[in-house]
Amino acid sequence: MGCGGKMKRGRRFHSEEPGYGLRLGDGDAWFLTASADARDWLDRFARILGLEGGTGSEPLRIVFSRGSDPHGKGYPPVDPWDPRRRRTVRVRCADKACSEVLCEILKDTPDDVRWVSMWSALMPVYRRARERGGLPLHAALAERDGKGVLLAAPGGTGKSTACRRLPAPWIARADDETLVVRTRKGGYRAHPFPTWSDFLCGRVSPARKVERSVPVQAVFFLEQSEKDDVAPLGQAEAAVMLNGSAVEVCTKYWLGLEKEDEIAQRRAVFANACDFARRVPAYALRLSLHGRFWEEVEKALDGRLLLSDVSPPPDAGRLRMLRCVETGGRSREAESPGCNPLPKRFDLPDFPLWDSE
Repeated sequence: MGCGGKMKRGRRFHSEEPGYGLRLGDGDAWFLTASADARDWLDRFARILGLEGGTGSEPLRIVFSRGSDPHGKGYPPVDPWDPRRRRTVRVRCADKACSEVLCEILKDTPDDVRWVSMWSALMPVYRRARERGGLPLHAALAERDGKGVLLAAPGGTGKSTACRRLPAPWIARADDETLVVRTRKGGYRAHPFPTWSDFLCGRVSPARKVERSVPVQAVFFLEQSEKDDVAPLGQAEAAVMLNGSAVEVCTKYWLGLEKEDEIAQRRAVFANACDFARRVPAYALRLSLHGRFWEEVEKALDGRLLLSDVSPPPDAGRLRMLRCVETGGRSREAESPGCNPLPKRFDLPDFPLWDSE
């Protein structure tokens, strides 16, 4: 069942209370407000996201509460609301489009739980972005000349270190999590989001201006290596790796979902990854500990990457592309020879490459 399922429309909150605006590059505009007992929580959340005051006229709305009656207006009728339970919050959508959301947070939460609740509270934003063709990615975001480059990799691969090493005119916008949204013209823009693990571990983390987005020029998948090198990826390889990066972020939002709903969301994420891979160039970026990897990135971005400069993948044998579509714990696999991928690029057809049985 989708967010809210088939239901009668619930009562909307129209609050005169102050709040914060969150506008995304796909045209979505959110208004974040809170009941009196959650105002301090929202203020802190907004500072982390770099948000400024909203007008209250935004078409999408999230109301945060610690269980009290938001603004004395009365909860919407219980039946029309669709609860999504989390360990630290309960998210309830008033309609199928998730345009009106009530987010109930635990009372008297310690700091470590507070960060998790803030992380979880982004679920409606990410879900709507995904429904409009976007992807949340476990990726850093770097900007050069007004354009964005995604540096995707699992934790511990070196995204944060790579961001710190970038020289001017490069600007590191995010070092761990990025929300990519699909624009009305069919392009993609990337929004930097916080590194929540910094807060959980007590490290100082700068506020992110999450509303500030840049057009996506390319995505690079990081690998640790002794030599800096860039190799283009075919669309199929890129789609599978994008899917894996998105699933790393989305998994925490899928906790508590009905199995059918989770399967549907996994399929949608993979479909979006395929669309993204068709439209945005993707590369494997092997970076050394002390090299000038950004020069290899710039060669690729500027069209100066020569095929003769590209070395084969370091792993002999076969390149295994896993987790193309996962349904109920089952996954399908595709394999390609572990040789230089340039002579044979695996491009995606106009229909899903893999589907469930």
